[in-house]
Amino acid sequence: CLLPCPNQDHQKLPRTYIIADEVLCKFCLAQAIQAIELSSKHPQLIQLGYEFLVEEINYLLGRFGLDTMSYIESERIGRGSNPNIDNQTKRLIAEELVPAYQLALQESNYIDWNYLREQVFSFMQAGIEYEKYDILVVDEAQDLSALQIKILLNLTSSDTNSITLIRDTTQRIYKNNYIWDDINLTFGIGSKLDLQKNYRNTHEIAMVAASLMQSTLIEEHDIDILNPDLTETSGSASLYIDIWRNSIITHGHPRGLIGALLLADSIKLLIENPQNQLEWLDSLIEKCSNYSQLEKIWNQDNLFLSWKNKWQSVCNHNFTFAWNDICQETIEYLVIVKREYNTGDLDKILTRIGCFERQTKGAGNITVVASILFLCRFSDFQNGSSNFGNVITPIVNKIGIDTDTIAYFAGAMLGVKYGLQSIPELFKQKIQDYNYLLKVADYCYGLYSKNKNLESIFIYPEKKNINLSKISTLLQNPDANSTYIDIPIFGNAKILQDDDITPTWQEKHLHFVKLELEFGQTIYCKVERDLSHVSRKVEEIHTKGQSLINSLPALDEFKNHVENSNFNSEVVLDILRELKFKRKDKAIYNAFTTWLWASLPNKN
Repeated sequence: CLLPCPNQDHQKLPRTYIIADEVLCKFCLAQAIQAIELSSKHPQLIQLGYEFLVEEINYLLGRFGLDTMSYIESERIGRGSNPNIDNQTKRLIAEELVPAYQLALQESNYIDWNYLREQVFSFMQAGIEYEKYDILVVDEAQDLSALQIKILLNLTSSDTNSITLIRDTTQRIYKNNYIWDDINLTFGIGSKLDLQKNYRNTHEIAMVAASLMQSTLIEEHDIDILNPDLTETSGSASLYIDIWRNSIITHGHPRGLIGALLLADSIKLLIENPQNQLEWLDSLIEKCSNYSQLEKIWNQDNLFLSWKNKWQSVCNHNFTFAWNDICQETIEYLVIVKREYNTGDLDKILTRIGCFERQTKGAGNITVVASILFLCRFSDFQNGSSNFGNVITPIVNKIGIDTDTIAYFAGAMLGVKYGLQSIPELFKQKIQDYNYLLKVADYCYGLYSKNKNLESIFIYPEKKNINLSKISTLLQNPDANSTYIDIPIFGNAKILQDDDITPTWQEKHLHFVKLELEFGQTIYCKVERDLSHVSRKVEEIHTKGQSLINSLPALDEFKNHVENSNFNSEVVLDILRELKFKRKDKAIYNAFTTWLWASLPNKN
């Protein structure tokens, strides 16, 4: 290390020095203690230990430099498990030990980092010319000393005076702590930003870290520990336990469980914004490869073992064997999608991943893999935009089975990647309970973000044991003068629509009833009612309707109407509604739909 000599006091020192490592620093400290006879004069100081004393000297010089009085008067409340030191001890360290220690270093042709920084800073103060920078960005600033920060401030150009310091005091790895007052650094409005949410660690890790920090902090007055409740995420273990608990309510088979896991991980990975389909698929395959280890995590839940034993008893099969087999099967299907999504024949891929097999079609893992296939095939990851219809429409038209489930999974994935704005207005207009779904989505986000002012949009029952009747049963004998019915748990429901849809061949009368609940959701029910509750006028309409359509010319008329419209979807739907709900003739309805499906493959 070569140093210039700016003043007479340093002219006698050699220009070349060796920077002492930790071992040499302790050796020179021992020489200093012997030289000033500290062992006999102040034995209590020696009992602190060489390592402690070297750290304390570094702390003193790094934070206060040559201003020993500020060090002596500063509050020292303990360094983790190390002892407190009083003002008398600090005075001995600052006024006797530090000068002897520095002299011992110099006589051995050594200097330490603190001395080097002190020299650099003094050269700056002496007016020596050196290069300055328009913009300085300093990361991990918590590991610098106050003197180092002062040096960096002197390196900034007076024209821009621009320096950005990024620090997290709880991640400090050195013990040379400082506060902004040590540097005489003040912040203007908007020039200091405190980040209050932790995106690096899960809640569980943050809890452990906070408890450790509370017991080992050095100078608490400038360290702000982030509350673990402000962390963004929970650990995967917690997530996977939640998924298991929710999915077994409706899907107790391993295929259903893996489907729920794969859907959650698909969405979670899309939030991380993969650059392309292959990156996303590789991450999914990696996640799926770890599913076989989830039993160890689920065993943390007391309910899992009892559920697993019950499952094995009912299914007469070993759960672990079944689980591992289906994990491997799902990985193989994802590999097929990765290899062929862009070039392979869609029908053949769907067949190979089990979409048409009697034993697997509709299963959770199969439907989620199918939705992943369609998203990769018809969505443009690279350009960051999506034609929502290009993904959803082929799902509805191509497979022919489980289209609602697969389209739902794909829609959820599209939503998290491209947002609500990606859904065409035409689709939004057709969605049942669109406003209610938005309300529920906002409510769920409020739960996720721990909104303390969130008001529940649901009414929950006070009693745990309630005898629930089918809603259709409640509607069998309605009060003719009432427009509401009371449904347990759901509350009052308004009757918006009550249509007689009885076909001519049906003995009992069928009604199609539309209800709206107080919190906005609508429910559709098909209800059987006795003939005594149907007016004579309805019977006359049935008879009249039957006489009107009981002829082949009526079918030809509908066919011509569809062909003249070039198979317009609204025209087709109007005719289907007319035949099924108004004219109610099963024979002509079946004849029309048979002709329609035979003709559609030739149309766009």
